[in-house]
Amino acid sequence: REVGSPVVWVNEGNTLKSEKIDESVRVRTDHIKSEPVSIPVRVNQKTLKMKPGQQWQEFDSKIKEKYQIKDEKTVLNGIAE
Repeated sequence: REVGSPVVWVNEGNTLKSEKIDESVRVRTDHIKSEPVSIPVRVNQKTLKMKPGQQWQEFDSKIKEKYQIKDEKTVLNGIAE
């Protein structure tokens, strides 16, 4: 956004009203960097630095680009858009 605070969408939740997406996910919107884009997302007490479109899967604890995810049936634990 050009005006106002940045908005991050994670697992169909957003940061319009709060940094807290749900009980286990929090996005530090005040720490988002614009160049290069870096979004700090806290999931279950672990802080991840993600870029828009990246996904994090808890079972392997790796951040991946969307094109690297082959199994569409896998439940996503975190996605930044």
